[in-house]
Amino acid sequence: MSRASTPRSLRWPSRRGQARTRRGQLIAHPEEREQYAAAKFASAEQSNAECGRVMDYNQRKQPVIRDILERMFRAHGLID
Repeated sequence: MSRASTPRSLRWPSRRGQARTRRGQLIAHPEEREQYAAAKFASAEQSNAECGRVMDYNQRKQPVIRDILERMFRAHGLID
């Protein structure tokens, strides 16, 4: 099914909508916000110590972000 033929209610939001959804998830769940902040700071600290690349910084945060996104998708009924 192409995006054009997918009912609007079933489409994942635009990039701006995705950012609002992720931000809303972090606002609504302080424990996830703290988990995300800790991952960001730890990754930044390691990147700075190693003069690492942005890609390395992002890869270190990835497991935490994927966990948060999975919970968010389940909460919105996008996955089982």
